[in-house]
Amino acid sequence: MEEEKRPGSPYLESIDKHQKYITSRDKIHRIRCMVGYYATVSVAYSPNEIWLQLPNHVANKLVLSRLNPPPLEQNLGPNAYVMTPINDTKLGRARIISIQNNSALIRFIDTGKIDSRPLGQLYEMNNEFRTHPWQAIHVTLHNIHPQNGEFWTTEETELLASILAEFTHVWVEPQLSAKVINDDSEPIRVLLNGLAPEEVEMIETTSKTSYEDIGESITEKYVLSYHDALLAPKRIVDAFNYTTYPIGG
Repeated sequence: MEEEKRPGSPYLESIDKHQKYITSRDKIHRIRCMVGYYATVSVAYSPNEIWLQLPNHVANKLVLSRLNPPPLEQNLGPNAYVMTPINDTKLGRARIISIQNNSALIRFIDTGKIDSRPLGQLYEMNNEFRTHPWQAIHVTLHNIHPQNGEFWTTEETELLASILAEFTHVWVEPQLSAKVINDDSEPIRVLLNGLAPEEVEMIETTSKTSYEDIGESITEKYVLSYHDALLAPKRIVDAFNYTTYPIGG
């Protein structure tokens, strides 16, 4: 996967010395969960790039038929929002990462998945669709580090994907920070626990935001499954002091 160059993406702006949500048409907000919740894993590219979906997401409603597409988007460029094919019959919401020749690298904002599309398949996104936040939530496992200290290897990313695939749902525990991070390009630091079916049923019937000893720690399973894993991660108190790592070439 090509490494995405993410620019800063503030969601607050200063108006008359007060911080207010950005309401520009060009800003589509994210879902920002800072209490515990359960979710499904849409895609995991590395321990620092995991995309989740809430069980009640509305991604399947934010689509259009390919039989009657909107006009082609004329203002193409990095970070522009578009509609583009997600399968043979539907168009889904996406954002352009980069353009090269007649093709665009895009991220589907309701699943987190990356793909490429010809420029002739990038259509306008209507104003109604822009009012709905991204249905994919970008998180990173907190306080986990690649063995080389620089980037995630294919072995490490494939191991994580295989561990996450063991579970239909995960419990998500956002980690504490004293900092106000006005930047949607920063993933939320979390701990993930894989859930058994009976635990998912319990969560759905109790609707709490905190549980004692629920699920299996994804970080622990990862460390124990990787023969070269560091058993003593670096201690980090404030979650946003944890530095994320790119995927190796």
